[in-house]
This record gives sequence, C-alpha cells and structure tokens, in this order.
Amino acid sequence: MNRRPKLIRRIAPWAVAAGAVFAVVAQGTTYATAPGPNGEIAFASNRTGNAFHIYAMSANGGGVKQLTNNTIGEDTEPDWTTATPPNTSVLAPIINAIPPAVAAPPPTNRIVFVSTRGSREDIYTMDADGSNVTRLTNEFPSNSQPKWSPDGGHIVFTSMRDRNAEIYVMDFDGSNPMRLTSNGADDVSPSWSPDGTTIAFASNRDGNFEIYTMKADGTAQKRITTNDAADTSPTWSPDGKKIAFASTRSGKPQIFVMNADGSGVAQLTSSAGGNDLPYWSPDSKQLAFVSTRDGDHPEIYSMKPDGKDQTRLTSDESSNMSPTWQVAPASAASPSPSPSASPSPSPSASPSSSPSASPSGSGSPKPSGSPSASGSPSPSPSASGGGLPPIP
Repeated sequence: MNRRPKLIRRIAPWAVAAGAVFAVVAQGTTYATAPGPNGEIAFASNRTGNAFHIYAMSANGGGVKQLTNNTIGEDTEPDWTTATPPNTSVLAPIINAIPPAVAAPPPTNRIVFVSTRGSREDIYTMDADGSNVTRLTNEFPSNSQPKWSPDGGHIVFTSMRDRNAEIYVMDFDGSNPMRLTSNGADDVSPSWSPDGTTIAFASNRDGNFEIYTMKADGTAQKRITTNDAADTSPTWSPDGKKIAFASTRSGKPQIFVMNADGSGVAQLTSSAGGNDLPYWSPDSKQLAFVSTRDGDHPEIYSMKPDGKDQTRLTSDESSNMSPTWQVAPASAASPSPSPSASPSPSPSASPSSSPSASPSGSGSPKPSGSPSASGSPSPSPSASGGGLPPIP
C-alpha cells in the first residue's frame, strides 16, 4: 500500500495496512541491544498530562523517574547507549595509543530521543539524568526513530526530508548525515545488528510491510519475510542470532521471533489486545514490549524470549510505550521483573511462516515503521547536519 497517513507517528504501518486503529502515539520502533548486564528501561509516557515525556524505571517496573519536562512539544522514542564512541579527532592516534589503564575514556551514558519542542519532529540527545539536551537534526519536515550504533559512534534514523520515509545514518553528534535507502516506498524502523555491520528495517516497497536487512552502508538490501500481513518493528538479539518483530499475520499485531536470516518464525504473544515494539534486554533473557491487552492504554510488559512469563511493568491511566534497555555496569545491574507487577498469561510460541529474501531500496510516504502499540515508524523530518548548540 502506498497511501501516506497524515499523522505519521500516531498510526502504525500495520494499522494502516489492516485499516485498524490502534490509537496510540507511534513511538519509533525497536532498536538493537548491545550485550551486557541489564540496566534501567527508558520509555515514553503521558502520565503527567497530555504531553509525552521520557522516563526511566528499573527492569521490574519500580523506581520510575521523569527525565524530560519539556513544556513545548512532546518527547518520545528514546534509545539508550553506554558505549564510548570512537575518537575521530586529529589526536586520535595519540589518544588511542595510551593504555586504557592509564587513560580509560569515560563511558557514555546518553539517551537519543525525538522531540517536537522545535515545532516539528527532530532528534536530540541528553545525559541519562535528562541534562545537557542537544539538538542533532534540523531538517524539514520530520526526523524520527533514532537508534544508537553498538559502538555509540553513529545514529541510524528515519527521515522525511526527501518527501517519503527513508533511512539515514549520522555521526553521534549529528554531523555527516548519509541516506541509506532510496525508493518510492516507505523504509522505516531501522535496527542495528550487535556487531554494527547490518541494519534490519521495515519497508512496503513490495506492497505490504516486510522485514529487510542491509549492510551499514546501505548496500546488499535483502527481504527476509514474505507474507500478506504487515511485519514491522524488527529488533536484533544481543547475540545476533535472532530478530524479534511485530506482525499482523495472525490478526491483531503480535510479537514474533525468527532467526536472523528470516527462518524459524515463532509467535510469542497471542493476547486479545495488540502487542508491539519488542526490545531485547542486554542479557538476552527478556524482551520488553508494549501491549493494550489490559485496556485501551498501551502498557509496557516483559517476557522470556520463548514467550513465557509475560509480566506487566507499568500500570496507570496513561499511555506507556517505546521501551529501550540500558546496558549497566555489572555492579549496577537492574533486578529482573518480579511477580509484583501483574503477570499476563504467556502463550506458547506458535510457528509462523518463514520469510524469503528480496532486496530493494527505501522509503516512500510516511508509513510508520513500528506498528501499533507504541511505535509506528514515522518518517522523520530531515536530519540536520551537525550537532547544534545545547538547548537551555
């Protein structure tokens, strides 16, 4: 389908394709997780009113804290990195030659997110406590779905700067933006492989939304799912062997998992409400996701990679979406979800058809890459060249 929804981030691709209305704010899609111990979960919520802000909580849903409090616009689609970006300065050869024990670079603890505080969707970064907000893009009309590369040196994102949704990549400070996909369809929901060499994404270039992969430079684009439904929101497991994604192949959007080549598809959720935006925990033992199974508002849940032990982590009369997991130092690892949160029946994984490959370019009208629950990849405006000065 080639229609472009007007509300880019409010309707997910599957919703458009199926004519459904999973009426929630579309929050970017899922992102690749680097291996490591589990830290906190960042997410977007409108619990303090109508506007969305970025929050963080422990892996069991406790200790919720608000990170942004912007009075103009909304903040959504967070992605966390604790990687130290490579040094690219002219002094890099000298600095890199210093033994880590003598001059170990401080680890990064930054969150990239989307905000409309500048009147349209643009990409910003901030420290993990919400300070030092910096704008990275400034291109009309929209830039969204940012995801950190595993080494923290780059950010892949979706932009509408060239009229339809395409995937771009830029340096961590917003400089050197480069377009990776180019076609008349919509390419959305990019997600890095743990080794940083490959990017999974969703595209409707062949009619309906399917999952594709490409090299980090945009070459070797290949289709890895094939069915009549909408497959979106791909997210790579930390070991690089699996890709979790959302699909309407069984009716309402549900979460599936498959091998990285598209084979061995299995269904993980089967609740009456929609399920979307899966995100792997750094230790590969859990998947965070968004669901409307317990009411009209999307809430964040977690489950094991086989679909068992589905547990509700957030619970209020607001919308909670776009979960992203922090890699924490071993000493600060976050507790696993505990029964305190409200377990949901966990369906047994049910097999599904396995995808096939087929390359192609990239984006067109706005289909939002991530379906339903919290993320429809919304073609983002244009990503702006270099990092702009911090926002007061």
